[in-house]
Amino acid sequence: MRITLYSATDDRDVPIADARTCAREPAGHGTKATVVDHGAAADHHTAFLRSQPSIACLLPVAR
Repeated sequence: MRITLYSATDDRDVPIADARTCAREPAGHGTKATVVDHGAAADHHTAFLRSQPSIACLLPVAR
């Protein structure tokens, strides 16, 4: 299973520390979670916009 958490250093709505804490939980069960930091120039909304293409490519395509 692949788990990726997206955040940003300057996200004031959900601190990146929360993502890092959440990433430790699956590690205790043998699954690695990756935290992607969109950096200091990104707030919560910007981190979402930057993450959207990565998330969208994982979704199934309706046919």
